[in-house]
Amino acid sequence: PQIENPVLTNLPQKSPHVMPSIYQRYVSLLKRYPLPVKIASSIVIFGSGDIGMQTAEVCVDSDKVRSYTASFFATTTTPKKPAFTELFRAPPADFNFDLYRTSKLSLFGVIGSTFLHFWYGVQEKIVFRFFP
Repeated sequence: PQIENPVLTNLPQKSPHVMPSIYQRYVSLLKRYPLPVKIASSIVIFGSGDIGMQTAEVCVDSDKVRSYTASFFATTTTPKKPAFTELFRAPPADFNFDLYRTSKLSLFGVIGSTFLHFWYGVQEKIVFRFFP
């Protein structure tokens, strides 16, 4: 017999957020195609996270961050915090995203989400057998 996933059945059907139609579509797709949706979600999350990190590695002025952090911990008075925009610099003209790195991290997300999908499925069967 198919065990109904309590996490998916207890999701709110209407979202209080700004984009309720996207949320409702996501929930309906997650119920209908759980593994492909989890895989796609992990690709988006890991891929966009790595793209953001590559951008931060190049565009964040680490010298300013380091000097502020060092002065913060070295003195008893709080140093002047730099403006958020002061911590960034323009990327160099020759900067290219490392797509190989992004694809490796996305593949890690695919493998991890697939493994966890089946692992939690096994755990649910075991738990529901003892606690119906």
